[in-house]
Amino acid sequence: MTTTPILPWREGVKKAAAVLKRGGVVAFPTETYYGLAADPRNEAALRRIFAIKRRDDALQLPLLGGHEGDVFSLTPTLHALVLPLVQNGWPGAFSVILEAPTGLPSLFRSGVAFRVSPHPVAAHLVRLFGFPVTSTSANLHGAPAVCTAAECAGLGVDLILDGGATPGGLPSTLARPTADGWTVLRQGPVQPGDWPIAHPADGWTRDQIPACDAYTYQPAAGHRFTLDSILLSHFAMTVGPSHVRSFLDLGAGTGVCAFWLHRHLAGALGRALELDGDAVSAARIAAAEQHLRRGLEFIAGDLAEEEQMLPGCAFDLVVSNPPFFTDGGTRVSPHPGRRIARHDESGFLGRALRCTSRVLRPGGKGALVLPADRLQEALTAASAARLHLTDLRMVHPRSQEPANRVLLAFVKARRTRPVTHPPLVVYDGREYGPKLREILQMR
Repeated sequence: MTTTPILPWREGVKKAAAVLKRGGVVAFPTETYYGLAADPRNEAALRRIFAIKRRDDALQLPLLGGHEGDVFSLTPTLHALVLPLVQNGWPGAFSVILEAPTGLPSLFRSGVAFRVSPHPVAAHLVRLFGFPVTSTSANLHGAPAVCTAAECAGLGVDLILDGGATPGGLPSTLARPTADGWTVLRQGPVQPGDWPIAHPADGWTRDQIPACDAYTYQPAAGHRFTLDSILLSHFAMTVGPSHVRSFLDLGAGTGVCAFWLHRHLAGALGRALELDGDAVSAARIAAAEQHLRRGLEFIAGDLAEEEQMLPGCAFDLVVSNPPFFTDGGTRVSPHPGRRIARHDESGFLGRALRCTSRVLRPGGKGALVLPADRLQEALTAASAARLHLTDLRMVHPRSQEPANRVLLAFVKARRTRPVTHPPLVVYDGREYGPKLREILQMR
């Protein structure tokens, strides 16, 4: 008898996505119970789930996304009641019936139940797979749902992802949107219309992002964004591909670059990776309040583990505003948020460039802003990551002063003659210089 491998999620999530692409079945944790994931476009994989569960194929299999925008993989149009869930943030364990999903087998001809899971392992799995997955409970039909990976061992699936014990409780609410409102088919933990509302933590301020009709939240006493994020975003948009379908912000903080690029790159899906969980929560809240969750996904995670969270060859543009300072010469801030944001104590720059090389599509570009004295370090690290310089712009505080910032752009595995752009001068006397004023007046 073959034993199904049970892998810690960090070790197994990439393998799990590969299993799904081959038509396999994976057990994985969700915000309620463990579920069974398969590719809903693969009828053979779906019928295998029915066999595993000993379940009649007349009973529908629910689907699960990892981000609000995943729903558009199933249908180009949404009912008016569903659209706010996509724009403002999906309310956890709440499944909606989507009528006439596109591109799925006839098993789904009468519609499909869909929800977005807030569980990070489920979200990472869907993101790496690139399409919503099935999420029926990992048990025999009629048996109790299970909360641990070990309880999935006897089902005969191809791989089990161990994300720890899940909380259990009621299964998700199931509701159908109608012209007269929501019709609840199964009552769960979320009541239609009584959507949970998140608020920023005490001591965080709401701040407008320059040259952009969006805002974010920042800690009043912690690290706060600077002009560098705006210069980087504008530079990346200017020198990047003419058409950007998706972009990525590495070390995103509270999402300034992500919000800026989303507002200026029409139709692009933005993802942002950040280690600080409080910053990620603040960015998600700001996106929800501005009805932007459909086009922005903020991911809490460590850049050192990016391969477990980010798909390869998936982005047209990657930006990063790395911690500026390396060891020595600069006093380390005692504030944890400022320290992480300002001091590169873990080799962030090299990791960001290696990640950029891995996730860029052919023809895509990566862009950085750094202290000018780290230019050679950046070029060396980029070369090691098989990235080649395409654009360079020095930033001077004043016209007679040496540059203190540098903006860089790279392409992957394609040598090109670099373009040196005219220097950007921040101040003209006591006022901003003309080019910077032009950037800051953009909307």
